[in-house]
Amino acid sequence: MRVRMSIQMSGTRDGQDWPPPGAVLDLPETEARQLVAHRNATVIEEKDDPEDGPDGTDPEDGPDDADPEATEDGTGARRRGRPRLPRDAEGNIVRT
Repeated sequence: MRVRMSIQMSGTRDGQDWPPPGAVLDLPETEARQLVAHRNATVIEEKDDPEDGPDGTDPEDGPDDADPEATEDGTGARRRGRPRLPRDAEGNIVRT
């Protein structure tokens, strides 16, 4: 199974240092699944189109940041994580 390292791991694997983040490895399935479960790596799916982006999708098919509907309905990338607190013009958090 092919995985892409997400973090720099300390120590060695088979007597060699772990590769840096972003490196692609071909590992046994059990070891690869364990790294993915601990969020140390991500699975690389087979790509059919070399024009695809790094995550295997066409970068032009995603939500457009200029499109207000893409972020308001929760499908845009800006809706992930905690909501941002209101801020003033200087960037200070405003408590209401």
